Amino acid sequence: MKITYVLEYFPPHIGGVETLFDNLTRGVARYHDVDVFTMAVPGAPAIERTGRRTVRRVHARSRHAFITKFPAAAKLVRNADIIHTTTFVAAGTAWWANLLVKKPLVLTFHESWGRRFFEVQPPHKAVVNYVLESLIRKLYRNSAIVTPSEYSRNTLIGHGIPGRNIRVISHGIDHGIFNTSVQPLARFDFPTYLFFGRAGISKGLEYLLDAVPFVVKAVPNAKLLLMVSRDRDYRRVAGKIRALVSAGMAIELEPRTSAQEVASAIRSADVVCVPSISEGFGFSAVEAQACGVPVVASDAGSLPEVVEGGVLVEPRNPKKLAQGIVRLLKDESLRKRLGERGARHVKRYTWEACVREHLKLYKEVVKG
Repeated sequence: MKITYVLEYFPPHIGGVETLFDNLTRGVARYHDVDVFTMAVPGAPAIERTGRRTVRRVHARSRHAFITKFPAAAKLVRNADIIHTTTFVAAGTAWWANLLVKKPLVLTFHESWGRRFFEVQPPHKAVVNYVLESLIRKLYRNSAIVTPSEYSRNTLIGHGIPGRNIRVISHGIDHGIFNTSVQPLARFDFPTYLFFGRAGISKGLEYLLDAVPFVVKAVPNAKLLLMVSRDRDYRRVAGKIRALVSAGMAIELEPRTSAQEVASAIRSADVVCVPSISEGFGFSAVEAQACGVPVVASDAGSLPEVVEGGVLVEPRNPKKLAQGIVRLLKDESLRKRLGERGARHVKRYTWEACVREHLKLYKEVVKG
């Protein structure tokens, strides 16, 4: 079997989608031929071969311009048995390519936002994303769709996708990297709570930054540790971060360069914060729990499914978020119990299981 993945982003670009498909394609390539068709990234080779996996990167002027690359994608997928793609723009590229070659389609739909776009984005951006997402749901309504959580599945059903076409396959993490034996990046003599990842609109970092004064009022020597990607979203929160660092309420760590550094940063903290307003899976919450560190997470999206070792709080509410953080910072025995519970819970999230379930789906799709 040969599977071609059409993806707008792929490593070395950083993100949850990239993590999923890097690990998935590596795993599938142990059994089948794999092609990845994706956008070029500065410094990455145009063609990269590793075993039975070949990554082909094409230049596009922008993310949305990637859809114009469908003729090149069609040439690549002509000999494939399956096309696997994901939201957003890549789904359009794959659909147009498939008009020319007629192959079975699999779509990974991390989460469906619908009208919630208008709650978090300027009107002009919200309209574009709302229309694009609605179109993708319509075009792929009868295709095989993969979601990483029951939350995402139920949301898609609510938006009109037949449940029989949706398969829930959880993402995995590398338990060889994220575990309770990892050495801390540093040892602090004051209480710490960590945020790591991107500052995208769904991640809720601004609510955590607004919660810091409330935390400091209750635990004066507590400090927020920040390991935030310096992408374009960082500019939205850079001013608040600088102010907190200047006031001695936060410490900014260098952005991650490896998963090992992230794991060490997690092990350095007493608590990890996941203030997202929505998640389709929740890598940060799962990775933190695997390291035995309790989390304070929003009661939103898929987070209630993946968080066993932590406290859930009302989303978009800095005071409630601060209360959850303070509760854990002040109770060492509770942190220990939740850390142990979370580490046990997330053992189920492995890349081996993720690959195995995708291979089952591919066989079903090929058989029709």
